[in-house]
Amino acid sequence: FNFASNTLAVYAFYKPYERFAKGFKAQTTYSMKNTGKNGRTLYTKYSMTEEIGPIVKYAISARSFLTAELYWTPHHFYADPKTGINRRSGQGVLARVSLEFISASRFWNPTGNFGFTFDNTNGTAYDMTAFGLGISNNMRLNKKLGFSQSIDSNFSDYYATSPRRNDRYLSGRIGLNYSLMSKISMLVDGTYISNFSSQPSAYKYTRFLGSLGFTYSL
Repeated sequence: FNFASNTLAVYAFYKPYERFAKGFKAQTTYSMKNTGKNGRTLYTKYSMTEEIGPIVKYAISARSFLTAELYWTPHHFYADPKTGINRRSGQGVLARVSLEFISASRFWNPTGNFGFTFDNTNGTAYDMTAFGLGISNNMRLNKKLGFSQSIDSNFSDYYATSPRRNDRYLSGRIGLNYSLMSKISMLVDGTYISNFSSQPSAYKYTRFLGSLGFTYSL
């Protein structure tokens, strides 16, 4: 594997079962990069990214829910040069709106989302704005097991580059959610990513991500 990441996320809601619920999210992701050579595996620290901010959720009806999120996104890349345009560390803003529908069918529970990202780095080559669209579906296979699928697309404009760089990011994800206990669940998923760029020699890539996680609810 080229990268390995650890993510810790905490969600807190005030009166989560009210029609209008207000909450807060704090998430940190620590990533390492495989810098080993000649078949040797050696992971060294790569980046630390965060998402911190409020969440509001409104029940439009008994089966449909509207969610709005707004996050401050500081990020640090350990290998950044001390000066120059290629420094990626900095901070930004992520805003996202989602509409969820829970149907009478166990196999059709879709969610659509629209997002906006602004990234302000210490250099200029990675300053960007982006718009994203996504759709997902959650299947309840039985009382303990869920199966999710999602497709996402993101359009990024690196407005400070010359020539100007534009990327299009596509991803497909499938995941399993298994209830181990009443408050603990295990998550397993796989994601395929393809990034297309107006500067393909440097920024076009495909990538597969696999993850294992656990959730605990009070």
